[in-house]
Amino acid sequence: MYATASQILERAAPAELAELEKRTGVAVDLAYVETLAREAAAEIDAHLVELYELPFADPLPTTLKPATIDLVLERLFGGEGPSSYRLKAEGTRTFLRQVKTGALKLVGRTYRRKAR
Repeated sequence: MYATASQILERAAPAELAELEKRTGVAVDLAYVETLAREAAAEIDAHLVELYELPFADPLPTTLKPATIDLVLERLFGGEGPSSYRLKAEGTRTFLRQVKTGALKLVGRTYRRKAR
């Protein structure tokens, strides 16, 4: 995983989390958020696996944590959440497609690229 449940929930506005809990009748569960984080990491890895040797060694590329957070918040809130979560997730997916095509690179140390 590229972000923890706590890191993800820190990015969500408390009022939005309260509204989600009110709407669903269920408190946000850390285990569920971790499941969503694993799903988001798998989505990210699917874009990167052809270019980079995975898993990444520490330190991770700096863009993966916020990318994970954006994807998880979109999943957590679904279509009922703030549109900003959907827009950020769409931006993250655009970024990942651009990395996959070579138009952009991951930020941070030099990461081991696969031979083509």
